[in-house]
Amino acid sequence: TNFSFLFICCLSIILLALLFLGIKAWVKQSPLNYSARIQLYIYLAFFLPLLTVSLTTLSLISRSASDQLNKEYISKATILGSKLSSFLDRFNKDSVIVSGQFEAELSEASQLANLDVTVYSLKGNLIASSKPIIFENQFLAPLLNRSAWEQLIVNREGTLIMKEAIGKLIYNCSYASIKSPESGETIGIVSIPFFDSAKSKEKTQINVLSNILTVFVAIFILFSILSFFAVKWLVFPLRLIAKTLQKTTFTGKNEPLTWKSNDEMGMLATEYNRMVENLEHSRKELARSQKEIAWREIAKQVAHEIKNPLTPMKLTLQQMESLLGKQELTPERTKKSIETLLVQLEILNEIAASFSTFARLPAPEMIRIELNQLLKRVIDLYSTDTTGKIVWQPSQDSVEVMGDEQLLIRIVSNIILNALQSAEANEAVIVQVNLKKEQQQAVITIQDNGGGILPELMDKIFLPNFTTKRSGSGLGLAVVKQGVEQSEGSIEIESDVNRGTKFTIRFDAV
Repeated sequence: TNFSFLFICCLSIILLALLFLGIKAWVKQSPLNYSARIQLYIYLAFFLPLLTVSLTTLSLISRSASDQLNKEYISKATILGSKLSSFLDRFNKDSVIVSGQFEAELSEASQLANLDVTVYSLKGNLIASSKPIIFENQFLAPLLNRSAWEQLIVNREGTLIMKEAIGKLIYNCSYASIKSPESGETIGIVSIPFFDSAKSKEKTQINVLSNILTVFVAIFILFSILSFFAVKWLVFPLRLIAKTLQKTTFTGKNEPLTWKSNDEMGMLATEYNRMVENLEHSRKELARSQKEIAWREIAKQVAHEIKNPLTPMKLTLQQMESLLGKQELTPERTKKSIETLLVQLEILNEIAASFSTFARLPAPEMIRIELNQLLKRVIDLYSTDTTGKIVWQPSQDSVEVMGDEQLLIRIVSNIILNALQSAEANEAVIVQVNLKKEQQQAVITIQDNGGGILPELMDKIFLPNFTTKRSGSGLGLAVVKQGVEQSEGSIEIESDVNRGTKFTIRFDAV
């Protein structure tokens, strides 16, 4: 019982702390997770009925003990009244002769029953008591309680239990009418106080409470262990579904969820599997739709780009046909027309090469490359360009990466070409190319002071058919993006219409 009491005290402190934290979380609107709510509901379902049953049991047992004790003392008062009836009857007829015998009989009955006994007359006056000192010292008046006298004499009740008091001491007192053995009429009243009734009741309550505490602690420990595994078992399907949902992707293959039972979790698993099937169907439809859209856009772009050089070629040929019909086609005009046709054919060749390069970039052959030397070679290709100037700032240390040499050259060359073409009218652009090593990464920055890119166009820069120039296929930066990703690197772009554009490319250094 001591262990159970201390255990419940500690448990109460923990519950108060949890209650405080719960109120604090509720004020901050921080909801409990699902498993914590299940645990809370389980404990409430355990505590509330147990607390109700314990209080009810304690109350019923306490009341039953009180009733049993009252019945016991009423029975004792009735028995003593029967024993004393003949002596009281003779005492009433001749009190002088029988007085000593009656007091002796009262004292003997009191000792045998181990009770304090007091006898009153029909008028409520004290006749005799086994404890006369109480009346002699005036702790009690030698008169019967008025309420008891009215119920026993006036209302003719045979027995009665009433609360009495001596100062602050409150106790119960059982009363019984003493009947004449001859006439059966009431000839007196016997009173038996039971001062130990509160102590007996308290003892009974303590015994009941100690048993309840012991049973409660035993059940609580067992219930806590069982509830832990019960919550784990209840939450397991949700965790399984959560893990499965985390692995669910729109692009990859999603495995169906297997659940054998036909309960609510089985319904959830069925709905998940149906969702996976719909997702797979939607993915295929979207992929097909995207391919169709991409081919339409590419076809539109190819047609547009091819149409641009075909128009001057057609006009040149028509002009040559007209001059030939008039016999005015001179060698000089023929040469000029052929040069125009060759220029336009070269443009067509560049367009075809751009689309072919984007459509099938070869798989990179990864080798160790020194970036200082590679970037210097690319920059030398544009050293004679008249539209701008390239400022090269190499790294002080050797910077080596794993990559495809031709692919890296194509990436850097396309960015530099775009930078040179961003020059404003009648102004030469300055392109700064820097290489440095940061935290085991090779960082290439290519920055120009050209016209820059509008903010609303930034998210379209790497699209295959997007260009801000009047000519070109719009595939240069798309090739750059694809090449950087194939080389397992990353690319970032920053642009301002007043300050130009800056590309930052990062590769893992070796």
